[in-house]
Amino acid sequence: MASNEISSVNVAANLQASGFYSTIKGTTLEDKKTVYQAVNGSDSVADLVGSVVGLKHIIVQEVEITSEDNEVITVPRTTLVLDDGKVYSATSKGLLNSVRNIISIFGDPNEWEQPLTVKVVEKGTKMRRFYSLEVA
Repeated sequence: MASNEISSVNVAANLQASGFYSTIKGTTLEDKKTVYQAVNGSDSVADLVGSVVGLKHIIVQEVEITSEDNEVITVPRTTLVLDDGKVYSATSKGLLNSVRNIISIFGDPNEWEQPLTVKVVEKGTKMRRFYSLEVA
């Protein structure tokens, strides 16, 4: 992809096809362990609100949660892998939209010269809050 092009990567299509999207590529056991540890050992994105961090990789997977109506529903969980190795995730649609935009505009993180500096923000009303990323 040329540096001035906007990609048409469709995270939703990948989720629909496999229920999983990851920018961590590789077929080695170590690569697979990295992805596994990221999706199973993440902290809450809420811990990052207001912080400026270096985004290195993105993972999106479908997970089941219980809704306010006590129904089990499937939602996307977005996981951010930072340049310091720490991992954070949330089931926020705003966060998912942010990473879709980042991938579409900046391309695959594997092709970045350095991690993308982003600020984690919380937006919305008192009744409906969501997370988002601002490019810093």
